[in-house]
Amino acid sequence: MSSYRPVQPADRLYVLIPGGPLPSGFGDARSAKPDGGTFPAPGAVPGGFAPDRGPRAGTAGCVPAGYAQGCAPDAGYTAPSAARRAEEPWGFRRTLNAVGFALAASPLLQLAVSFAFSFLAVLLNMLWGFGRGMSNNDWQIAVTAVAYPVSFLLPVLLLRMTSRRPLPELLSVRPVRPVFLVSVPMTVLGTSILGALISTLIASVTASFGVVSSSSLVQPASGGVWDVLVYFVLIAVLPAFLEEFLFRGAVLTLLRPYGDGFAVLMSAAFFALIHCNLEQAPAAFLTGLALGCSVIFSGSVWPAVLAHFINNGLSCAAGLIFSGLSSFEATLANLILYAFCLLAGALGCVILFRRRRPGMELAVPGSGGRLLRTAVSRPGVLLFLVVCGLLTAASFHVYG
Repeated sequence: MSSYRPVQPADRLYVLIPGGPLPSGFGDARSAKPDGGTFPAPGAVPGGFAPDRGPRAGTAGCVPAGYAQGCAPDAGYTAPSAARRAEEPWGFRRTLNAVGFALAASPLLQLAVSFAFSFLAVLLNMLWGFGRGMSNNDWQIAVTAVAYPVSFLLPVLLLRMTSRRPLPELLSVRPVRPVFLVSVPMTVLGTSILGALISTLIASVTASFGVVSSSSLVQPASGGVWDVLVYFVLIAVLPAFLEEFLFRGAVLTLLRPYGDGFAVLMSAAFFALIHCNLEQAPAAFLTGLALGCSVIFSGSVWPAVLAHFINNGLSCAAGLIFSGLSSFEATLANLILYAFCLLAGALGCVILFRRRRPGMELAVPGSGGRLLRTAVSRPGVLLFLVVCGLLTAASFHVYG
């Protein structure tokens, strides 16, 4: 069991399941392919590596990944550790390059699409008077509605093409137990409040030096029902699906072969950086950690999508409601909301961990630092860091 061989992309569709009868129609572990060949022998594991010999006959079978969410091998089998898989530098470096370039493309696409859409709108306005009654915020809503989905869907498709994985497998779109749909959103609410408190502290420190960060968040166009609905979709609905599919779906899935802890940490860091806002970064990072762990524990991206939607939706609703209150009333309402979210987070943790959950596979001592050093040295990741750094710096302005 000491040597491993890379498997072909088609082999990555198979995972180990506990011994027992296979789903109807799958026969034995080496059933025939439609082209007349045979499926690989038992022993394929997630992450693109397979042991030199499979588990004992009759203890596990090889079935499509949609029928099993993880491995439960017998005592005679040891899955490759993160350190062992990290010894395949070509695969690790290629994966980090693909992730880095795809994530760097997201803000660049948003800028390019926004510029192209704005240029077209100005041209139409000059020629035919298109949009003359629209305010600047109306234009910002329209631009965001076009540029935001494009800037997140194309990176997902890019990672789908480079990884050659089926889209449902890449995005971790699997059925989930109801307990995770309850406990994960509650836990994420508490985590996001802790991050928001840190973000408020950073904002106070930077403001004391006369440096503030400008916000690019859109506001409702006029306050009408239709405008509020569009605002809610842009702030709560689209981010819940698009951001989770990219970060807790594609990015987390591609990095998990090198350790669950490493994958959660890197996906959360990427998620914080792509906001290009120093004040939002702590909240985004802590929330990203909680969302990443939820995918590891549940085996599905849906609890993270629901938690992201509830978190953003609650923030959106609070902003709309509290805007009509006095300063004292708004402060009191925020304190009550913070207390509610912290209590919900504590209760969510109790529900989530009331029974022993599968632990995350962490990199062995000494390998974590090597993985991080290799990650930040990849051209794709470096490009992503440079793009986010420049956009973050551009969000600040000095007053005084």
